[in-house]
Amino acid sequence: MNRWHQPHSDTALQVAAPEGMGEVLPDTDLARAIALLVGGTSWPDGSRGIKPGDIIVIASKIVAKAEGRIRSVTELDQALAEESVEILAQIPNGTQIVRNRHGVVLAAGGIDKSNMPLDEIVLWPSDPDHSARDLKSQLQRALDTEPLGVIVTDTLGRAWRHGQTDHAVGVAGLEPIIDAANDDTAVDRHGNELRASALAIADEVAGVAEIVRGKSSGLPVAVVRGLAGRVLAEDGPGAAALVRPRSQDAFSMGAREAEHIGARSAVQLRRTIRKFDSAPPPQDLIRECVADAISAPAPHHTKPWRFIQVAGQLRQRLLDAMAAQWKRDLADLDGYSSADIRKRLRRGDVLRQAPALVVPFLDFAAGAHLYPDDTRRGYERDLFMLSGGAAVQNFMVAAAARKAATAWVSSTVFCPAVVRNVLGLPDSWQPLGAIAIGLPAETPPNRVPPDPGDFFQVRE
Repeated sequence: MNRWHQPHSDTALQVAAPEGMGEVLPDTDLARAIALLVGGTSWPDGSRGIKPGDIIVIASKIVAKAEGRIRSVTELDQALAEESVEILAQIPNGTQIVRNRHGVVLAAGGIDKSNMPLDEIVLWPSDPDHSARDLKSQLQRALDTEPLGVIVTDTLGRAWRHGQTDHAVGVAGLEPIIDAANDDTAVDRHGNELRASALAIADEVAGVAEIVRGKSSGLPVAVVRGLAGRVLAEDGPGAAALVRPRSQDAFSMGAREAEHIGARSAVQLRRTIRKFDSAPPPQDLIRECVADAISAPAPHHTKPWRFIQVAGQLRQRLLDAMAAQWKRDLADLDGYSSADIRKRLRRGDVLRQAPALVVPFLDFAAGAHLYPDDTRRGYERDLFMLSGGAAVQNFMVAAAARKAATAWVSSTVFCPAVVRNVLGLPDSWQPLGAIAIGLPAETPPNRVPPDPGDFFQVRE
């Protein structure tokens, strides 16, 4: 008896799932068993057997069992580690979504417990494309019929959708994907070029075969008839052609995992960058960085941080006044030559060249305690300065997280009176350097987190 389905269309597919497949064991001659099974397939037109151009669709589980890919359930964790090259996500029930050795993304590495003894699990075939090619060759000989297509299938979930369906994981004798983007003549009935259409033929065949085979009916093999024009004499590229390369995968990890990695790497993204793109950074980006900056810790529940974006002629006046003060200090206090002064002044060029300039401040009038003694007043100042440093760091980390570049320059700390005078600020405002900000001229290289080494101690 066969289950069969024939769609009502001029170009019809016929799908038969013959009954009678016995239990597959590691010593089963799978090609012989399948040949005996499908050789007796009966069709609605009264014919029997297989003819050239038929596609034999086989559940991966019986392929894996015949290959001896069976383990004790106690080896599940080890098997998952061996079958996986990358964990993409872990869903709340504990199931891991992984990329396996063949680049396929699937739950639990394709390891399956269903339709198995309670103490056993079955893995994927070792190489599903290789298995499909071997079966194609053996079935063509055993059935004395060619060409035949062979598809090895497994049940996979689909991104953004509930439910599962069978997919092709091993393919031989069939072009698994038809990409209209490579066909200059491919158009729809209105004449629109089909530039984004790639038909996953092998997956479609796997899906239609599953409808007839069912999930729990004990019918692991189906024959699909009606696609003879798609069946190849050669093996073809295999199901590997259906796997999107990781470099092209816009969703290469789960949302929770991406958030976790992003949070962990945010601090290491910040580095001093002095070469900027000429385009100004979006104003909203700077405001968002300030919003993140003012989440810094602060003494006495105060909010002493202030940020001023200095632009236009005012920026020019500020930098000129700071340079004049620095020049006087280098000449009068340090005794530098004119050549050395010019060299040192060039270190501040980044503040002139950056697309935007933000000057951070601490306002000591925003809650600093006025102790009667110099010692505690000094400690209080230190507390507020530490909070200001945290805010500056927050600002730059926030910018890096938004793919912006920053460079912190200390110069305003050395001329606070000049800065307050040019900007018209009260004496309680203490400048905390200056931050050049913009979009980077080039992507900075990745930085390996340093070993804390001598920077960290534990004492008891």
